[in-house]
Amino acid sequence: MLKSDNGLIRNRISLLLRELKDDSVVEYLFEAIKGPKNSKNRSTMVYALETLDCRGHFLDLIELALASRLDVQCAALNILEEQRFLVTYNELNVAINIFDKAKKNNNACDVSAHERVANIIGIYNETL
Repeated sequence: MLKSDNGLIRNRISLLLRELKDDSVVEYLFEAIKGPKNSKNRSTMVYALETLDCRGHFLDLIELALASRLDVQCAALNILEEQRFLVTYNELNVAINIFDKAKKNNNACDVSAHERVANIIGIYNETL
């Protein structure tokens, strides 16, 4: 259903998955979020992830937190701030590179999202 061409169906399924709180669907949601047909229609899917265990997707969430859509940013930032991730040194370096590239490219990311991502990266940097 997440592969449906109908965005309304994908949104309804995403909301249902959020309500079910079944962590086994996390990979399917990330796959759909990354899909080209959802590049402008993924906020509900990211929102659905807020009730699920996303610990294996730190870097994906960093990228989403720096996305151009405010609703996608907010949902990704909520997950990054609420859940605890086991971040490796390499993942932290990749996150820093993603952040630096987004800042350098002056993407459409909200300024407060940049600050929140910098804070999140800083917290994990202190724990390594």
